[in-house]
Amino acid sequence: METNTPQSGSSPTPRPERSVWLMLLGLRRRQSGRIRLVPTLWGWALIVMIVGLGGSAGFAEYSMKPDFCRSCHLMEPYYQAWHNSTHKNVACVDCHFEPGLENTLKGKWQASSQALN
Repeated sequence: METNTPQSGSSPTPRPERSVWLMLLGLRRRQSGRIRLVPTLWGWALIVMIVGLGGSAGFAEYSMKPDFCRSCHLMEPYYQAWHNSTHKNVACVDCHFEPGLENTLKGKWQASSQALN
């Protein structure tokens, strides 16, 4: 019959303490293998948040470019007129959105309602 108690002379190996930084970053050490640090559940959540925020910020920046606007809106003649004018280096949002984050979000919302129907 087997028992789960350790044999005399053998003791369970103690797990090394994780540093505060490893815990905050959501990493744990592996006992073997090439990769010594692997993400915990908290680590995966951090990775998803960072990638999501970075992707959202990148898309927000890209969506303010004139080429993006004309991909959804029926504005090709207006785009060509702007592109051939002397103020072609001025972004659309500089004139069409009021300054400030709240007004930019409001303008993006209104612009999304004008997409191709």
